[in-house]
Amino acid sequence: MNKVIYAIGMVIILVISVWALYLADAGPKKLGVTLQEVTQKMGSEIQTLNNKSTPYVYVGNAVGYVLEFENGAKFYFAGDTALTYDMKFVVGDYYKADVAFRPIGDVYTMGTDSAAFAASVINPGGLKYVVPIHYGKTSCPMVDADVNTFLGALDKYQVAAEPAVFEPGDEKEIMGVKVLFLGGSSWFFTSPDGTRIFIDPSMQFNAALLPKYKDITQFGGVDMILLTHGHFDHMSVKDLQQWSKTYDPIIVAPYELGVFLSGYVESPVLSINAGGTISSVEWAKTSFDPKRYAKMLNKKIHLIHAFHSSVATPAETSSFAADQYILK
Repeated sequence: MNKVIYAIGMVIILVISVWALYLADAGPKKLGVTLQEVTQKMGSEIQTLNNKSTPYVYVGNAVGYVLEFENGAKFYFAGDTALTYDMKFVVGDYYKADVAFRPIGDVYTMGTDSAAFAASVINPGGLKYVVPIHYGKTSCPMVDADVNTFLGALDKYQVAAEPAVFEPGDEKEIMGVKVLFLGGSSWFFTSPDGTRIFIDPSMQFNAALLPKYKDITQFGGVDMILLTHGHFDHMSVKDLQQWSKTYDPIIVAPYELGVFLSGYVESPVLSINAGGTISSVEWAKTSFDPKRYAKMLNKKIHLIHAFHSSVATPAETSSFAADQYILK
């Protein structure tokens, strides 16, 4: 009896094995899922996605800046970032910033509450001014934060620094530095000795740019451009090409973005990583004309980590996202 059961079992196993081999060979062909067909299908779908995707190029991490001016004032320009510990330890404890430019718009950056909390840990007792940036109609429609909520949060966290609120076109002097807000993410600093530093000079995709600033020849000169990252509301290649041809400034950028831009602009590009510092030694090594950049030798510019993404769009293409973003 056991032999009969054993024989029946072996027959069943043999039948199952033959059926499995048949499915392995014939089944996928009948179902249209052979390896070659799957590969072709994937290639077709990838091509379709590429045709529908915006032509963005990954350009590394975003950064912020600590600028040490010749009169000793230290400005921390955070750019776009989430809340990070660097704000206390690096910007506050180590660099001891006097002025902090904080994004408050939420969605893509810190919000009103987290930005106020960040201000409370940046050089407590030493921070003199807090400037809210990247919010509401001054920036873009998607980050419609209420600046009054931010001001209330400063009180909540007992921030002693004085808030300085800018509208597009406003110019104020802070610690001897002239600060002009051009709307969007674009800020123009004129140092005590007249050095003109432009941060994120977005004109093409700046929805809050006043008409009087669209003629870039009126600025009289730009010595240096600092870029926090590559998003279209902070820079575009076409804008930078115009700035480069008009004023030939030094362009400072986080490393991958700088490498990307060096193929598009004529101006010298310094590609620096977060944690790096541009000082008199670096100016002496990189300047093509030491006399021209002499005013920069008494300043230091530190690149600070920012928690934010960064992509750029080549000059020969247009950005779908930017096209949707611009106010019609």
